[in-house]
Amino acid sequence: MTDLHHPNALILAAGHSSRMGTPKWQLRMPSGEYFAGYLYRRFREFGCNVLMVVNSDAFAAISSDDALKNIPLVLNSRPYLGRFHSLRCGLEQFPDVSPCFIHNIDNPFVNSGLLDELKTALGDYDYVLPEYQGRGGHPLFIGLVMVQQVLQQKEPWPDLRSFIENFHGKRVSFEFPEILFNINTPQDYQRFRESEI
Repeated sequence: MTDLHHPNALILAAGHSSRMGTPKWQLRMPSGEYFAGYLYRRFREFGCNVLMVVNSDAFAAISSDDALKNIPLVLNSRPYLGRFHSLRCGLEQFPDVSPCFIHNIDNPFVNSGLLDELKTALGDYDYVLPEYQGRGGHPLFIGLVMVQQVLQQKEPWPDLRSFIENFHGKRVSFEFPEILFNINTPQDYQRFRESEI
């Protein structure tokens, strides 16, 4: 069943964060809240069914952390297969097939106004992507057709970016520079923590 009133949301957090040197789900917002907890809470407040895809080390650590242990987790035991595999792992665990927000753990920003506009803009498009001053940001919001196509794919998995290009999408302009946040290195994280945004 398709439910645009309560879309799904998938947080991708299965990488090993080699450039960062620490798991990205453990990074903290200026408020002190974990990235993982912040993103989960924001999507839940919007009414989404939320899952987070993690690797085996993160699965064990998050499951035992009092601040995060209630986040529903999906284990990606083969994260080296890339983001498409993580996406597939997560989408197949939702109880229903619905449009879905796709959000990376290293993009620590989302709010209800952004999500509402993306949901409204989807219409007959296969996906909607927010942008700021012409640069694509996060989260990606994919429609039912695209969700079904991901679930029907067989290995070897395609490159996710190339896969998306096969669909009819729409970009929506926002005045939120935060949608471009992408925390990949300690230097990125330091700039993020020092930012006035």
